[in-house]
Amino acid sequence: MSKTEDQVVSQAYISEIARARYEEILFHISNNLRNIGKDGMLPEGVVLLGGGAKMRGLIELTKARMRLPASLGVPRSEEFIAGTSIADPSYASLLGVIILSRKYARQSNKKTSFQFDSWIQSAKSLFSKLLP
Repeated sequence: MSKTEDQVVSQAYISEIARARYEEILFHISNNLRNIGKDGMLPEGVVLLGGGAKMRGLIELTKARMRLPASLGVPRSEEFIAGTSIADPSYASLLGVIILSRKYARQSNKKTSFQFDSWIQSAKSLFSKLLP
């Protein structure tokens, strides 16, 4: 088959490949949590973000592999998404970064600049609050 010919791949085959990769990712996350003594101990469970998080069966797979509650993260900031199609997990990470960057721009009174170091510190602070 030449490189210019279209190939048909079944949805079941793609799902099989995606599931294997998700299982691998969840395995590594679980191992990392175990290494820091937090395996099965995230108070709010796992929140899945991004377009891939909408894969059928991923929430159930995550619950089973991580032994934690799992949910689909949906942006809820009224400031950005009230009544728009952005209220979708595909945009959750992007909107989070936008909200954080606007917050830090306001704090520094520099609307056009972005202080990367302060953003990193705030991200660390946020993640440390998520751990019990």
